[in-house]
Amino acid sequence: MTVIRPNSISGITSITGFGGDISIFRADGTAADVTVNNITSGVITATHYGSGANLTNLPAANLTGTLPAISAANLTSIPAANITGTLPAISAANLTNVPAANITGTLPAIDGSNLTGVGVGTADSINTSGIITATAFVSNQGALSNRNKIINGDFTIHQRGGTISAGSGIYTIDRWRAYRTGDSSGGFSVQQSLASYPQTNIAGVIDNFKSSAFITVTSAGSAAANNNCKFQQRIEGSNVYDLAFGTVAAKKVTVSFYVKCSLTGNFGVALVNGSHNRSNVQLYTVNSASTWERKVITFDGDTSGTWAFNNGTGLQLMFDMGSGSSKHASSTNTWLSGEYHGTTSSVKLIHTNGATIQFTGVQLEAGEIATPFEFRNRADELQRCQRYYYLHHNDTANGGTSGNYRVACLGFVSGSNEVTGHIFFPVTMRSNPSIDHNYGVTGGIGYWRIGGGSLGGDKYVDGAWTLASSSTRCTRIYATPRVSLSGGVAGYIDGRNSASYMAFNSEL
Repeated sequence: MTVIRPNSISGITSITGFGGDISIFRADGTAADVTVNNITSGVITATHYGSGANLTNLPAANLTGTLPAISAANLTSIPAANITGTLPAISAANLTNVPAANITGTLPAIDGSNLTGVGVGTADSINTSGIITATAFVSNQGALSNRNKIINGDFTIHQRGGTISAGSGIYTIDRWRAYRTGDSSGGFSVQQSLASYPQTNIAGVIDNFKSSAFITVTSAGSAAANNNCKFQQRIEGSNVYDLAFGTVAAKKVTVSFYVKCSLTGNFGVALVNGSHNRSNVQLYTVNSASTWERKVITFDGDTSGTWAFNNGTGLQLMFDMGSGSSKHASSTNTWLSGEYHGTTSSVKLIHTNGATIQFTGVQLEAGEIATPFEFRNRADELQRCQRYYYLHHNDTANGGTSGNYRVACLGFVSGSNEVTGHIFFPVTMRSNPSIDHNYGVTGGIGYWRIGGGSLGGDKYVDGAWTLASSSTRCTRIYATPRVSLSGGVAGYIDGRNSASYMAFNSEL
């Protein structure tokens, strides 16, 4: 061992110790700290060393060897370029706020049972199968039931029966008017056609009908300027008050129907108020002759004009049959002052003798969407019709039995010259009705009689039945017997002739 104890050494470039060990001491004999630079060989023993926790900015080139395993749990903000190789499988259970742009590829199948708050846009649809149970359903178009403002839009109710020729406000199939004025307008008839409608070649049709209105031109006309020729339904004002016509809140309405016509081209259809001084005309196109087609037309609500919301006519739906020029609108899809239901260019069905047109599935509803036709129970539909026309006793042409004893009501003789009886209506009628009946001829075979009890045989009634004390719920009828009868004698009033019928009319 070599021991050196100088106070100072200078100019010495190298010291070689014996055995390779060199110890340096201070003047007081204590071991001294030493700084040694550029030692490139031999053994260096440090008296103490510390932790590398605070080492920073080490060049990657100076790190060699195998690093011990470490946890990356707290690593953040690592540039993607610095991550290479294959990552081990990880769980994404706790991943949140991942941008959609960063999710690519094919997602594995997932269970949507716990998905909540998933909305469907107004333009979207959901295709599914099986049974779906809804906890709530809200329509943004109007009522879920009673959507259709049209009564008997499928033409299943025909109390009057038979084929009926158009005239000045003649009612045909229940609630439908065949209107024709002016000799030059020609003529047409309306009958109920029973078959399966429409044909199956209509794309997307889910409606099926068993009846339609079958209209035939019986004589061609030229339709002078003031001639009216239309097929229409008048809607009671109390049934359309929710449309709010005549106000700033007026709703759009959609008309849908099925049509089959022997002619092709553009035809007029219109909405008209009860006063006949506001109307909106639009055109629908028959593309193929003698083929069922479905049409959908949306009308803007009228924010002006006068509209009735009582038991009078609130709204009219009119199908133009070929009216004169005074009924031609100057523009379409526009509310105009006056009554219009066609255009100069629309097809004039009445101009072609033998031309036919059929309608079924007519629906008028609030909103801009045509929903499937609202089929109502036949009994319900009949009662809706009976509010306006009630066939109490029918002839054989309308399904009645032939011969005697078709009883209308019980009656009695209230005097020597009056036979009377009381009739109750099955529904409340729109207004106090008038009587519609066939009463026969004086002196011939009577159409009506009073019989039974102590009357001693048939006692015929001549002339018309008259209404007395009539209301919307019931009425009293009376007529003059052919022979003098004793007052107070009771019996039954019935139709003696197969052509006899009795009905009560409160049509609009």
